[in-house]
Amino acid sequence: MKLPQWIVTDLDETLLHRDRSISVRSLKAIGKIRQKGSRFAIATTRNQAMAQRYIDELAPDAMVISGGALAKIGDEIVYRMPIDAGDVDSLIPYFQSSPYVADLVLDSPDGRFGREQTIELPFRHDVLSMFVWIDTEHAESIVSVLRDRVTVTHLWEPGMYRISHVRATKHDALKVLLQDIPSDEVVCFGDDLMDVGMLGHFHGIAVNNALQEAKLVAKQITDSHEKDGVAKYLEAMLANVTA
Repeated sequence: MKLPQWIVTDLDETLLHRDRSISVRSLKAIGKIRQKGSRFAIATTRNQAMAQRYIDELAPDAMVISGGALAKIGDEIVYRMPIDAGDVDSLIPYFQSSPYVADLVLDSPDGRFGREQTIELPFRHDVLSMFVWIDTEHAESIVSVLRDRVTVTHLWEPGMYRISHVRATKHDALKVLLQDIPSDEVVCFGDDLMDVGMLGHFHGIAVNNALQEAKLVAKQITDSHEKDGVAKYLEAMLANVTA
């Protein structure tokens, strides 16, 4: 068996355990497959600041952060897709004035801006993602009016949504980042709606705790994140190469 050119993994609920740690087993498996020549990347909804401890621990060859709004090889930005400034300036007052929006966070390369802060318009920073917490009873009526302008993704917390540019996805960022690599030479691991695009386009592996939407598009299923599913799959690939 030939090893893939790239290994790409989501972090939360995929590589990370419930306590947000990376197991020794996972670190060893990633290290061994990199020694054999495969390159390694992370693709996470976290922004760089929130992912930095894992970036330091894993030292990836490339990273897709902020859900696909930004991609880097080393310190070089190779993909950047913020929300259109006009949409940002109209969405901020829309969310701030709604009695059904409990919280609003703007994810920018310059930091995070919350609802409790004074946000002056026009907003002077690129916004990679907007995170809103909406009363579940009114969530659909609020987000439905946005879908013709931006991408709205329901995240892991009840009532939590990510607002992004329509091309700020892990799938789109990876297609640019790995544009010269055949899709079957990229193995991707994931678990949720943010991962569906990359799991379907590349050789997708869903962890066993993944949402059904992710499992349906994946080529294979591995064990859960809590049982080191990523490590087990990498170990099996290595065993087939060296056998």
